[in-house]
Amino acid sequence: KYYTITAHAVLVTDNKTYQSLVGKRLEIKEYFDEVIVIDYPSEYDNFLRSRLMKVNLRSIVKGDFLYIDVDTLIVDDLSEIDNSQKSVYAVLDGHVKLNNHPVYDLFYKQCSHVDFDLSCITKYFSGGVIYSKDDELGHAFYQTWANNYMESVKNGILMDEPSLNKSNYELRNQISEMSGIWN
Repeated sequence: KYYTITAHAVLVTDNKTYQSLVGKRLEIKEYFDEVIVIDYPSEYDNFLRSRLMKVNLRSIVKGDFLYIDVDTLIVDDLSEIDNSQKSVYAVLDGHVKLNNHPVYDLFYKQCSHVDFDLSCITKYFSGGVIYSKDDELGHAFYQTWANNYMESVKNGILMDEPSLNKSNYELRNQISEMSGIWN
């Protein structure tokens, strides 16, 4: 909101985190136009809660949105993202093609647990910053991602990127590459 005054900022949080917003922490709500609280069973840990929110955002947030991980620093106006023509955008993980990524072996191991062979792709996208239009393709992508993520969790992989990239491959590379300046 500091750099893009016209932005409609939405904080999506889980019920456990929301309950912890007391005292000084409660001030975070002042920076958002809308707060959406998602209820999860108490046995879900924070990592799983955050990933479930992320992979289901398209069904939670109305309108086109730019998802930004909390570790991303915003340093300029973001309004140009609204000029995007495609349905889903993301940044390459590590800002490099997959075969040049320093942790390729880790990605390969993670993806093998979700029945996805990395040798069929050249781009591995980060889940840290994602733009999604509120259109049929955006919804289809997120539904596929959510389904693949739940399969991933069953196989012990809680990271969201293996299922993100598997979904992109299954949907014939629906993700368009964003410039690395976004992440």
